[in-house]
Amino acid sequence: MKIPGSNYFTYTTSTRNVTSPSGGVAATKPAYAGLADYNSRDNIIFQNLLKNPTVQDNVVLNEDGTYSFIIPGARALSEEEDVIRALIEEQNGDFFQSGDQQPYSMAELTMFRQMTGYNLLQAGGGYSIVDDFGRSVPQDDRQMVAAAWETFDIAKGIQELEAPNSEITIDGLKAVGAMLRDRLGANTELYQHLIDMLTEMGQTTDSANANTAALSKDNQI
Repeated sequence: MKIPGSNYFTYTTSTRNVTSPSGGVAATKPAYAGLADYNSRDNIIFQNLLKNPTVQDNVVLNEDGTYSFIIPGARALSEEEDVIRALIEEQNGDFFQSGDQQPYSMAELTMFRQMTGYNLLQAGGGYSIVDDFGRSVPQDDRQMVAAAWETFDIAKGIQELEAPNSEITIDGLKAVGAMLRDRLGANTELYQHLIDMLTEMGQTTDSANANTAALSKDNQI
């Protein structure tokens, strides 16, 4: 599921510090950080794609441990090929990025994953939404995911305007969700569902923070 536009606004050709691939397969419930760290060769989506025989012929492991993507002739790239190409460009820092907003933070990307079950892929100077294997969002979920993306995109713009260098909050997302829900002709049930999910996420976070604070207090006694 491709997303038009980009939040990036810098150009770099430097090679970033990334770790070597560790192998292994994606866990049933992988750590969100392992999914959202797109410039790492340990990224779960990247590792899953390396095991995909439909893209293996287009990926080359270089002597220095970096990867290169070989364009497969004149034909269009498949979804998986497009994703692994973007991830390799992100790892190597070799892409052009333009836009008005800052990139999404790891915490924001994690929030999107928790909210939708899909990954907001921020790599190679663009955006797309994929599952853990680099596949596009199935038709049945596209309306929900598109609504979540619209909510995130607007919330990011508001956050950049009102509190630069901060992060999107659950309350901020809920406020945007309510605004979109109340538009004339909007799918009110869909946006209310997103708001309810955000409320549940906030309650879970508050509970986890309270438990952490309680444990810290007990350790001080």
